[in-house]
Amino acid sequence: MGSKVPSLLWNKEGDGAVKRRPRGFIGTKATLLTLILTTIIFLLCSCETETHDVHPIPSDIIDETPPPEIVIPSGAPTIKIFGLAYASTGSLNPITCKSRLNLSLIPLMYEGLFEIDERFEAIPVLCESFEQWENSYIIRIKSGIHFSDGTELKARDVKYSLDMARSSNSVYTNRIKHVSGITTLSESEIRIDLTKKIGRFELLLDIPIVKQGSADLSSPIGTGPYVYVEDGEDYFLRSNPNWWRDWSRPYSRIDLINTPEADLLINFFEAGVITMVGNDYTATDPVVFGGDYEEWTFTTSTMYYLGFNAASGPMQNPNLRRAIGYAIDREYICEAEMVRYADPATLPISPQSRLYNEKVADKYRFSLDMMEELLYEAGYSEEKPLEVNIIVNSENAFKLACCERIAEDLRAMGIVVTLQNYKWEDYVAALNRGSFDIYLAEVKLQSDFDMTELISANGSLNFGKYYSENMEELLAQYLAADSDSVEELAPLFYGSLAEEAPIVPILFKRNAVLARRGVISTITPTQSNIYYGMKN
Repeated sequence: MGSKVPSLLWNKEGDGAVKRRPRGFIGTKATLLTLILTTIIFLLCSCETETHDVHPIPSDIIDETPPPEIVIPSGAPTIKIFGLAYASTGSLNPITCKSRLNLSLIPLMYEGLFEIDERFEAIPVLCESFEQWENSYIIRIKSGIHFSDGTELKARDVKYSLDMARSSNSVYTNRIKHVSGITTLSESEIRIDLTKKIGRFELLLDIPIVKQGSADLSSPIGTGPYVYVEDGEDYFLRSNPNWWRDWSRPYSRIDLINTPEADLLINFFEAGVITMVGNDYTATDPVVFGGDYEEWTFTTSTMYYLGFNAASGPMQNPNLRRAIGYAIDREYICEAEMVRYADPATLPISPQSRLYNEKVADKYRFSLDMMEELLYEAGYSEEKPLEVNIIVNSENAFKLACCERIAEDLRAMGIVVTLQNYKWEDYVAALNRGSFDIYLAEVKLQSDFDMTELISANGSLNFGKYYSENMEELLAQYLAADSDSVEELAPLFYGSLAEEAPIVPILFKRNAVLARRGVISTITPTQSNIYYGMKN
């Protein structure tokens, strides 16, 4: 996501009413599941970088050797085994791990200063308290917390971990790019200096903390509920006896099942050897599991949106950009095209967030009357129709279906639409050339839903060359606001952004956790931790 796509999840991803007709490919979930032939696992955790691609098959589960038989680990009980997928050739370093399978395991072994809940709020974990002072954060570490080896957590360990996160091979480099320095003030305090004021920086500090000097271990020492163990050819997690939280753990041992092939993931899950998996049903190559299982869904910060060419062509007019936004029937798209694995959104922040202002959002919902009025005001009519060129990456069936639905609805309103479906390389080239009026894209936003890269003058994802001095100022004010004051600024910021409409949000994706029936009684998964609140 050189080309300028560091954060986009592309692959290589009578009454004038618009009539609906079913789509053959993804009209229902059942039809979808019978047509998908290729599979991957999408497993989430707090360590996932904000600048990554969705790959057709994760590189760490491709193996040309003959697939192994399903084997229950020799040291594991044959009854009530709890197994998770694992890549034995991948790293378990929570700062540098690139394996999707292993990344999903990180919350079981490591904790951060904060964790991000289902409403995208920062909840203190290893942090006792914090305060902002100009462009700095002073963070006090909780006392009495020990690593799995029995040593006590100190400020030096936090500094060590955050310094690692700033390195070039870290999955967090982009997230904390505005950190200019980290200083240990005492055994229990650190100061983080920033290049600019970020009022809710705590939302970016769910970075795993490891013991100083342990980064070179196969699994660095952490403070989480479990510890990684290798015993011959067996790999498993055992309960951490030094864990500081007085929370029950449903299993004292979690077996790690080496999964060298994508196909084996399905086989192992259906056989009951792998107990629980995360899944992205709307990925480029989604997984289809069989058998008897339960499912829980959770919201993500991954957004589908329309971008516009604000530098040339008809979309320079913000009224026309808003007109296009009014033509999008988001509820229908989420129900039919995204098979319910998405939440409709008219603002570029998750509807689960307290900052998603319903009063502002309602003003920009689906309305063909408003669309027709704006088109008329801009000088367009049946005799002089608006003509637009829309581009989309064709390699994800869900993005393509959403774009086709939007194009069809625009045509029903008299707009002349040329829809160009591009393979990945051609799509990126067209974006960089500005060869579009409108494009459909997908982006994973940070937990603070920072829009800088999408709408600022130098934003790496501002393909439409949008610029507004007023919006730059509002964005800076919004990002500088702390957790207590940001709720007052949110309606102004998001209302102004919706009026300007440099982009038009469509939806936020939902992902899922699947578990063998009866194994888990309660779970409240989040984007950062799919195991959160798990009980048996």
